[in-house]
Amino acid sequence: MMIDYSIIQTYNNIKKIEKSCKILVKILKKISSEIRDGLHVEEIEKITIDMIESNNAKSGFKFYKGFPYATCVSVNKEIVHGFPIDKILCKGDYITVDSGVLLDGYNSDSAITKIVGGQNTKLIKATKNCLEKGIEQAVHNNKIGDISNAIEKEAHRNGFEIIEEFVGHGIGKNLHEPPQICNFGEANTGYLLKSGMVICIEPILTERNNKIRYSSNKWTVIGDKKSAHFEHVVLIDGNNPVILSRW
Repeated sequence: MMIDYSIIQTYNNIKKIEKSCKILVKILKKISSEIRDGLHVEEIEKITIDMIESNNAKSGFKFYKGFPYATCVSVNKEIVHGFPIDKILCKGDYITVDSGVLLDGYNSDSAITKIVGGQNTKLIKATKNCLEKGIEQAVHNNKIGDISNAIEKEAHRNGFEIIEEFVGHGIGKNLHEPPQICNFGEANTGYLLKSGMVICIEPILTERNNKIRYSSNKWTVIGDKKSAHFEHVVLIDGNNPVILSRW
């Protein structure tokens, strides 16, 4: 299956995405340093908005398809799209922060998961490893299925499951662009990857037999077990993937 070459970015556009990513990385680093027992998650939203505005940028998330915040802050059994309100962090909490920046018409999108006041768990380490394994396959003339399969295999090797409902994607002028990048699937299937494509790879892992549902706000997805989520913006550049959102 051939890729739609219209989604391959020009050099100038890649540089714009990279600049957006640099702002987002600063934001996530700042937020990561502030995560602690007793933190009101509203402060995470405030930090994000203040830093976006100080860099003459815009939020890529706020009002996107109606989402009301600049950050998704998901705590414990919240999986994705958590609202950054009405929560105070406690030691041992899982917290995922996902955000995006829009600068000069181009987007970035990245996510991290941390334990409040603690060391990374097997679940968090496995999710990071899945992201790394997926990125390794993001090379010219591989196929999307190679990324998907590498993530799935690493998740299962560590005894975890993939949240299949949520996937990676292309990124550029739009926050979500083709191609869709599942976190499960068969190797050597799907679109060919070509140099110049910019994609978001974002595995979300959970303990086995997690039952998920939407909360009353119609956005936040909740399970009955904990999950972890990491995301990077990756440029396909020959045989050497370039992580534009490297933390």
